[in-house]
Amino acid sequence: MFSPIKTLYTYFPLTFFLRVLFLVLVFAATVIFVRRLYKKNKLNKRIAVITILLVFYILVVLFYTVLGRRTQEDYYHISIDVFDSYTRLFLCSDPRIISEALLNIVVFVPVGVAVCFIFERHRVFYAVIIGVALSLLIELSQFILQNGYSEITDLIHNTLGALIGAVVTVAAVYISKAIIKRKAESRMEINE
Repeated sequence: MFSPIKTLYTYFPLTFFLRVLFLVLVFAATVIFVRRLYKKNKLNKRIAVITILLVFYILVVLFYTVLGRRTQEDYYHISIDVFDSYTRLFLCSDPRIISEALLNIVVFVPVGVAVCFIFERHRVFYAVIIGVALSLLIELSQFILQNGYSEITDLIHNTLGALIGAVVTVAAVYISKAIIKRKAESRMEINE
């Protein structure tokens, strides 16, 4: 069904240039959009900068996981079995499976961190939703373009990474506020 898209994606002589151009255009459009929101006072400077950095990071992840790869029949795999990676790990004892799972988790931690600084309420919820949406975009793109391993476990690991980033950020903000409050209280006691 997707063979014309796959053929164009694989054999068009300027594919690499077009992929990079696409990412640059998306980033430029994002910067323009965020700048307009900032000028209309709908975003503060911190949120505008974090949003731009998050979009840049997401585009780098998309390039690395989907757009920067060349389609190869031997590198294409799809699995909707939730336990596929874990089954292969226990049957083969392949350390690459562990490293891929950890990489999938670690790559999405910055997404969870950035989302927590963008939203003021329901930070963890938004981090998980954005993590799922981004991971789903990557996995569907890999499926459509048939380049890479499109697996449900990747979706789970990516979401877990966003969740970890969000929880660590919320905890760090809470602890830092408590420390600042405690220091302020001790200063007030000293001044009295």
